[in-house]
Amino acid sequence: MITAGDVGVFHDGGGVSQYHFNQLPNVRFNEERHYYQGADSFEDFFKSKHKVKLASFHVPFPNQNEWMLRLKRVYNHVGHVFVFCSELHCATAEQLRQLDKLKAAVNCFSFFASPCNL
Repeated sequence: MITAGDVGVFHDGGGVSQYHFNQLPNVRFNEERHYYQGADSFEDFFKSKHKVKLASFHVPFPNQNEWMLRLKRVYNHVGHVFVFCSELHCATAEQLRQLDKLKAAVNCFSFFASPCNL
């Protein structure tokens, strides 16, 4: 078992992305030292001095823009961004199209109920 060193992980949007991080084999995070949970902890994460910073976002629905603003703000200050999408709508798909970036991984577990004009 590896214990994560000086790694800070921001989880925007509840425990969904934290659940996925906890599935990493052979890695254990100290929740009190490493996790920043929810939008209320964003400023603390942004100002933190961790050697490695990761950010994860669970796409909210219906369409909301606040999470994208936080993602864009933190993008240049983290090693990688993980985005989890469990409900896909046309507006959500349009937001995800904006995340074609080197340090962003989008994990989408959804399908369209009706076609979108993307």
